[in-house]
Amino acid sequence: RGPLTRESLHIQILDLETKVQRYAWLAKNLNKIPGNGIIYCLTVNDCDRLADFLKRHNIAARAYHSGTHLKDTKKPSSPVGYYQQIGRAGREDGVEAYCYLMTGDKDREDLENVQAYLDGLYVEITPRKQWGASNNPFDNNRNISRPNETGIALAKYNDAGYGEMVAHDKYHADAFRKELVDKTLQVLRERIGDQEYTIVTNIPSARNRKVAEFAKKVAEGLGYSYQNLLDVTGRGDQQKTMQNTYFQYQNAVSKICVREGAPSLNGENVILIDDLADSRWTLTVAGALLKKEGAGKVYPFCLADSSQSER
Repeated sequence: RGPLTRESLHIQILDLETKVQRYAWLAKNLNKIPGNGIIYCLTVNDCDRLADFLKRHNIAARAYHSGTHLKDTKKPSSPVGYYQQIGRAGREDGVEAYCYLMTGDKDREDLENVQAYLDGLYVEITPRKQWGASNNPFDNNRNISRPNETGIALAKYNDAGYGEMVAHDKYHADAFRKELVDKTLQVLRERIGDQEYTIVTNIPSARNRKVAEFAKKVAEGLGYSYQNLLDVTGRGDQQKTMQNTYFQYQNAVSKICVREGAPSLNGENVILIDDLADSRWTLTVAGALLKKEGAGKVYPFCLADSSQSER
């Protein structure tokens, strides 16, 4: 297959540790490099987001999944794997190619512009339309008669910016930081406007009260009533440990219930808060329980999306 060295390839490693730094470098330098090129990303979402970001900075870019331009791919497991990826470049005789392995230019204004872009990449929480089984506690068939509203998550879990904050605070802090509360208030004011939501509640946890305390701060900031409406039965595991969507559905049904003594909701609209959106079954079951208690609309809000929908 030939030697691993080729005179036409110019390879450089860029010490850019964060996604913000990498985006900033690309925006500042791509138009300085002659010719066309390929940017490899790890997921389809990364391709789409980076292509959109580059186009906003007057750089011709197109996401192409498993093809050319911005290409989604698996992270190379070895130097040979990396060489196979960059081998598409510099094949023509006498044509030089420049290969950059990212991780610099750390100009503050560039980084702030990139961070502002990433901070605006909210993730929609699409409501489920069918139950995991025809025999369910809410409808006579698999169709969900009163689904949740389309909700929102601030970021992808552990992504640059808010996603990293959520990942840190979930496991390494006593509470979710004020910056997350403030951003949540901004997003909810933008999204729900004057849709007459009056109550904030949260998905309960048997492990700690972080989400409950966060939901109380959000309710206070919005001027809504916080109500502790839901409870855990003591059964059930984390959704991420379930093997498939049916088991996730069954797990959610078995572990969430309406709190004893919870008031009737009389058609009031409810914002339902959790830290992570994963399978969406917990939010779906909780929303259905609230509607059985008389809720009108149920709007899910999560700090981050941790689903494995990215390919």
